[in-house]
Amino acid sequence: MKIQIRRAVPVLLSAVLLGLCPACAFLPLGPGETFRPPTFTSAPKDSPQPGGDGPDNGGTGEAETPGVTGIDQTQRYAFSLLSSTDDQSLYLRMRDAVAQMSPSLVETGYEAQALLEMLDYIRIDYPEYFWLSGTADASTRTRNGVTQDVTINFQYTMSAAEQAQAQAAVDAAAEECLSAIDPSWSDYDKIKAVYDWIIRRTDYEGSVMDQSLYSVLVEGQGVCAGYARTTQYLLNRLGIPCTYITGTARGGGHAWNLVQADGAYYYLDTTWGDPVFADGDQDPDHVSYAYFCVTTESLQRTHVIDDTLPVPLCTATACNYYVHNGLALDSYDSVALSGLLTQAARNRQGELSVLFTSDQAYRQAVSALFERQEIFSLLDDAADATGLNANHVSYSVNDQQRTVTINLTYGN
Repeated sequence: MKIQIRRAVPVLLSAVLLGLCPACAFLPLGPGETFRPPTFTSAPKDSPQPGGDGPDNGGTGEAETPGVTGIDQTQRYAFSLLSSTDDQSLYLRMRDAVAQMSPSLVETGYEAQALLEMLDYIRIDYPEYFWLSGTADASTRTRNGVTQDVTINFQYTMSAAEQAQAQAAVDAAAEECLSAIDPSWSDYDKIKAVYDWIIRRTDYEGSVMDQSLYSVLVEGQGVCAGYARTTQYLLNRLGIPCTYITGTARGGGHAWNLVQADGAYYYLDTTWGDPVFADGDQDPDHVSYAYFCVTTESLQRTHVIDDTLPVPLCTATACNYYVHNGLALDSYDSVALSGLLTQAARNRQGELSVLFTSDQAYRQAVSALFERQEIFSLLDDAADATGLNANHVSYSVNDQQRTVTINLTYGN
């Protein structure tokens, strides 16, 4: 008999872009600065009102998928935080300028910093603007010491002709995912389908400098920012509100998502669903659900959330992978584990992953299963009628999220 342990090591963004905040590609803040919603000294009298001429999708020209309706403008998270119509109007003018790849936008009555901050709101809400650079600048025109107007100059990573070609590739890749999802599916099933699809077709590659969704959708590789923006884009297309969250994890810059499912908020980290093991192996078929629709308390064991945006306290558990699938155990229960292993073997699953809801239950499970090797008696119980190989087991553990994943092998 042999036991092999494999410890999953979640991957972090290691590339640092010149002039950018790692993982988020927002304009870097100065020492002691924090990001706040834009404030205004005055607003133009002829500002268009939200919901006016501009299309809700920002004019991206994205392909239509039958049964896929997408979210409306009010469900874009950063936009929903803007309380005044003047703020919303500026947002929409800037959104439309970026969608049309306008070189600049001239505004009166606003400070330059407010325009730059509002552009970060656009970056947060619209991952589909993959051509928008993480940098921009604003210049102020004055006369006799009085500000006349402010010009914000956008920077793009490609020309309009290149964008049209890239858009076609993005649309084709997105269609591959979206067309396989039934509109009648539950929010949980839609989120899981997107999560699985991204992980199984994407290689985490820390050398990738493109932090947009393009590298993940089209090239099949990327860093955490690309994973998170792709998740956000596809879920938004499916009508599930999802936003882009930044912070740190294990001391490095990181990005993940806040998603709304069945009216409740959860955190979702697609990048950490695609782990690299301590031995350097990256299994393209392995999907970890340790960070699938988790609470704030669970996330904060390993992640620190930036104060870029105010975020809700996530306490719901119904859409958590383990809770939803009956794989969350309040205590170490060998009978319950035996039943789960037997069911997994009958279904010819390649692995069984179980969450223990307390530190005590998790420690008891790891000790009993692998130190006292009770795992073999449980496998023997499950092997009788299933063809399960009970003589060899490999497993991975996640100490922070209290999960144990047992890999299952079968005979001929």
